[in-house]
Amino acid sequence: MKKKTQDAKTENDIQNDGDMQAQSQADANASTGDSDTRADAGATDPLQKLTDECNDLRDKLLRAQAECANISKRLTQQHQQAMRTAGLELARALLPVLDNLERTVDAGAEATDPKIIADGVKLVRDDFVKVFKEFGVAPVDCIGKSFNPMQHEALFQDFESPEPAGTVTQELQRGFMMHDRVLRPAKVAVSADKPEAATDEGDAVSSEQNSSAES
Repeated sequence: MKKKTQDAKTENDIQNDGDMQAQSQADANASTGDSDTRADAGATDPLQKLTDECNDLRDKLLRAQAECANISKRLTQQHQQAMRTAGLELARALLPVLDNLERTVDAGAEATDPKIIADGVKLVRDDFVKVFKEFGVAPVDCIGKSFNPMQHEALFQDFESPEPAGTVTQELQRGFMMHDRVLRPAKVAVSADKPEAATDEGDAVSSEQNSSAES
C-alpha cells in the first residue's frame, strides 16, 4: 500500500513538472511574440521613423558644427602666424644692407675725404634698390606722365611748364609700388594752363557766342 502511494506521488510530480515547463514555454513564446509585435509596430510607425531620422540628422548637424568650429580655429591660428612672419623674408634680406650701412658709418667717422663717405652711401642705396627689386618694389613713373590720382599726389600746379595741362613736370618725393599695389604715391607738380590764358579763351568764346546771336 505504501509503495502504491509513493508511485502515485511520483507520477503527480512528473505531471506537475511537465505542466510548469509547458507554462514557461508558453510565457516565453508570448514574450517573444510581444517583442516582435512591438518591433513591427515601431518599424511601421511613421512618427517613430521621423523621430529616428530627426535624431540622426541632429547628430550629423552637431558633428558638422564641431568640425566647422575646428576649421575656423585652425584657419585663425594660421592667419595670425602668417601675419607675424609676413615680413620675415624681407627683414632677412635687409640684414646685409644694415651691415653695410654700419660699416659705412664706421668708415665715415675716420674718413677725411667726403667722396669716400658719398661712395659708401651710394653702395648702401644700391643694395636697398636691389632688395626692393627682388620683392617687386619699384618706383612710380612720374616725369612726363599724365597725372594719375591713383599713383600721384599733386602738391601744386605748374603754370610755367610748356607741357600740356595735366602732365607731371616735377617729382618732389618718389613714390613706390609693390607689384600692382601702391605703397606710397609720388608727390608731384602738375602742369596747368595759366589763369590769363583761361580768361582769354573764355572771352573769345563769349565773343563768338555774341556774334552768332547778332547774326
